[in-house]
Amino acid sequence: MKKQLFTTLIIICFSSISFGQELNKFINSYFDQTLGNNVGGYSYIIYKDGKLVADGGNGIAIPNSEHPVIMSSDTRMQIASCSKTITAIALLKLLDKKNISIDTTLGDLLINKFPKMSKKTKRITLKNLLKHTSGYNFGYLNTPHIESLTTLFNIDPPNLGNTYTYSNINYAIIRYVIEYLSNTNYEKFVKENVLNLFKNTMSLSPDGTESYTYSFPHLESAPLNIDFTDTDNYYAAAYGWYASARELSEMGNLLLNNRLMSKELTAQMLSQKLGVYNSKNTSLGNIYSHEGRWIIPGGKGIRTILLLAPEENIVSVLFINTNIPMNMNRIMVKILEYCSLFSREVYNKYPRSEASEVYLYIEKPITVDEIRYSIFNADNNVIESKTVEAPIIIKTNHRIEYQGFKNSEPITFKINKRF
Repeated sequence: MKKQLFTTLIIICFSSISFGQELNKFINSYFDQTLGNNVGGYSYIIYKDGKLVADGGNGIAIPNSEHPVIMSSDTRMQIASCSKTITAIALLKLLDKKNISIDTTLGDLLINKFPKMSKKTKRITLKNLLKHTSGYNFGYLNTPHIESLTTLFNIDPPNLGNTYTYSNINYAIIRYVIEYLSNTNYEKFVKENVLNLFKNTMSLSPDGTESYTYSFPHLESAPLNIDFTDTDNYYAAAYGWYASARELSEMGNLLLNNRLMSKELTAQMLSQKLGVYNSKNTSLGNIYSHEGRWIIPGGKGIRTILLLAPEENIVSVLFINTNIPMNMNRIMVKILEYCSLFSREVYNKYPRSEASEVYLYIEKPITVDEIRYSIFNADNNVIESKTVEAPIIIKTNHRIEYQGFKNSEPITFKINKRF
């Protein structure tokens, strides 16, 4: 027989505590419970409707026996493959300025530089490179780069077409295209045409303030201080940028609000998934994101994600300085759902003096797969009954009954009464 659980739910009033403080408190609680002691540290930041609504962090960025540096939204990290989104924006802006289509082929652009280019290589489009459908699925380019490209372009890519094959080679080639068309160094072009619209210290080289990397689960640490400014290292366009969560989110905020590119270019980038990936049918509509992961010897590494929800106008960034085996997209979708709930149903709907609503938050959400709940009115009639994926926030001022399940079996779980 399924055990019914009852609780008196806590009422949250925003009259004395600000919306931002409440949201930060909730998000920190969620991350602390979800990530636990398995990470060195994390940082996050969230924009809603172009405005900062939450940012924070916890854990150790740089270990020091006397004065360890704590992770925050201003802590720099190597952002790994989130760099591809920056590179895609740079290429789209350059092509727009030059009136060049993303369907332009490498043959049309570069045949004079690479006269022995193979037949299939000539047919690769810039769109193929942006979407990892160029057919390249092998090897790494060696320096000096122009000689490596000559060798690469002389060989037919094995899977040119619509087949998706993730490869850093695609964005290494895009860097060459950017420098060829602009006659400017890649980093200089990005700084002057993408990163010039907001205050930042983003770069291809470390400055000594970056978070260390940690291994999972032992949390052994080591610095990650690779300098990608070498002009022969064309993979910098694929994974070389250093930034803080705040800086990357500010770039995302400008992008989503059509201040980084024109409305038409932004729409093209998202709809055609150029430098981003798409998660459909979430509670926030279509979500676009790019993740980054870097692993160094000993299993140490970092995880990053930039996530955009255009229909809710939400931008979120999460940095974890540990090579943790978790689904970053799923974590951030949940946080964005919570952020949207707070913003849409509380902050915007109710005056602060009247914003007294009830929230149920499930503690240790990873212990249950799903939650079945029913809400009753004053006459004890069911007014809402749902089965939902855990974790969840439930907003109500009525009596509620609920049951957790793990692998379809009933399971008891705790209620977070601290918030």
